[in-house]
Amino acid sequence: PRPRPRPCPRPCHRPRPRPHPRPPHSLRAPPAPAPAQAAPVAPAAPATQTATGLEEEASEPRPDSAEHRPTRFLIHCLQSSGCSLFAKLLGQQDRTMSFMDVFVYVPAERLPQPEDLDPQDADFVILKTTIQGDEIGDPLARLAAIKQRFKPDKTILYVRDPGVNYEHLRAHVVDPNLRDTQCLPQVVESYGYGARCGSPEGKLRSLEMLWQARDDAFDAVVSYADIVGDSSRWDEIIWTMNAVGFPLDRGHFAMSQSGEDIEMYARQRMGRASFDWGSGDTHEGPFDLHGSSENSISSASQVQAETLCPSLAKSASPIQSNPVRAQSPLDAEGRRWFANRADSSGNIVVTFANSDYAETLLNWFALGKSSGSIGDNYAVVCLDDALESLLRAHGEECFPARPRFYRHLDGSLAALAPLWMLRLRVLQDLLDEGLNVLLTDSDALWLKDPGPMLQEVARLGDPDVVASRGQMPHEVSEKWGATACMGFVQFRSSAGAKVLLQEMLSYAKEMMLFDDQELLNQVLFRSGLRFDTLLQLEGSSDVAIGSTLASSLRPGAKGTVSLALLPHSKFMRLCDGMDNMQEAIVAHCVSLNKMASTGAAKRIEAANRNLWVLQDHWGQSKEATDFSTWVQSIRVLSPVPVA
Repeated sequence: PRPRPRPCPRPCHRPRPRPHPRPPHSLRAPPAPAPAQAAPVAPAAPATQTATGLEEEASEPRPDSAEHRPTRFLIHCLQSSGCSLFAKLLGQQDRTMSFMDVFVYVPAERLPQPEDLDPQDADFVILKTTIQGDEIGDPLARLAAIKQRFKPDKTILYVRDPGVNYEHLRAHVVDPNLRDTQCLPQVVESYGYGARCGSPEGKLRSLEMLWQARDDAFDAVVSYADIVGDSSRWDEIIWTMNAVGFPLDRGHFAMSQSGEDIEMYARQRMGRASFDWGSGDTHEGPFDLHGSSENSISSASQVQAETLCPSLAKSASPIQSNPVRAQSPLDAEGRRWFANRADSSGNIVVTFANSDYAETLLNWFALGKSSGSIGDNYAVVCLDDALESLLRAHGEECFPARPRFYRHLDGSLAALAPLWMLRLRVLQDLLDEGLNVLLTDSDALWLKDPGPMLQEVARLGDPDVVASRGQMPHEVSEKWGATACMGFVQFRSSAGAKVLLQEMLSYAKEMMLFDDQELLNQVLFRSGLRFDTLLQLEGSSDVAIGSTLASSLRPGAKGTVSLALLPHSKFMRLCDGMDNMQEAIVAHCVSLNKMASTGAAKRIEAANRNLWVLQDHWGQSKEATDFSTWVQSIRVLSPVPVA
């Protein structure tokens, strides 16, 4: 038998490697290496933490941050994917606590919090958690709960070919007709681990959702094939892990540290944490390389994988390890397209819609064009082919964007998470182009031109963000009296607004929070933005301006971020009982129906307030010479029901 390598006594004094360069065959530009410790949002003042992650004043330092705080990495994966082997590989690094195999039934609330651990001399903490089947719950909600508990600096999605993974899970099912849907937090052996805490099918469906959401939920993807394929592919993993702040090098692939040694080092530093974990089913010594591909699988397993996890199963093979960096939605040509539609001062109005919202969008145009409130400096982002074809058929261009919706569009706000994140990234690109962007929902009906009011607000103090008033999130509304509504909001191309957008995107990944209005208000509140007095929602008739403290958004950031909230009497959100809309400039009437984010629901809402002006048979209207003329021709003949 091959002699076992002599373990390196801890702590070893192996020199830290420099980040490994990306192999030259890659066509992707490498991202800038991340710092070893992610910078949390800097607080403005001491505070208490709520259950939602919102802080009253500002966050307290994490308990392990006073002198020595190890960097925390979360690995999330399916069973039988080989990620215990990956956690063991990371455990080869000196002074690394690696919890290599947290059992699938461990709920998020039993995982370690940073203050539970006693890291002592450890520089890194690795926590490997397992994806449960969607029969147990929403996989994104589980990941969010794990993140909020463990507070990782970086989160890694570890994947294996889904067909192979599925076949391995099926091989560890005791009875194909039985599956564990209770996921009791204890050892249960009657199902086999493949069917524990969800079926193999449910686990692949969960992986599909996580894969679709990877840009927003993860910092890196690591592939099993890059570990066991052949040694030339190790550079992919080295480069990926270096990019997210872990000093992996080729020496670690010798696997000289045994699983027992790694486990003992972590257990001696668990502090008061108590949860079920082990070292996983991994062999000792160097990797057993499989060559260019894994063992062949049955056609039935491949069909199941392509059905249950299509976006991953049909992706480029083999899956490549990479840092996750969301692609910019606008290339150079796209940025020029938006810039050409802005006015001479760099102001542009942007709205997003799909074919379900086609009538809502046309009603917005018909009302706004007829009243003269909508000019020429607007841009529509089309979310599907049907709406794009409709607009083009009538002479109107739109910018095509296709977010990856990973939930059924049932009218709930949660299902629209990919849209909210797309809006933020488009907004970020346009601010970088020097444009001032007025983002408006298509059901925020422009009864008068909002331009003069926005110019008046700019003269009051040139705020970075100007928004109509809302009442979500409730935690912020209770403190401020009202919140900023992302259904009608202007972001100026200022340094403060750009830093704010970046912080919103970072906070989204940290907290798994993908609602742009929640992000805007929570980030500003956490950063110390306050108003002189308690705000009003209904009944407000004046502009209110608040500002963050200097450098409160991000360490090293200069200046402040200011927010102006428009008066509700002119920019209405709560329209019930407001029969007189003579003063209203924009009516963005909220619905009490929590599933109201559908085109049909928006039509009912507008019609109930006499704000639906689109003809019933608008599709039969003869084509006009231009879009503006056509859209005005398809409105009802009765006068607009407001002044």
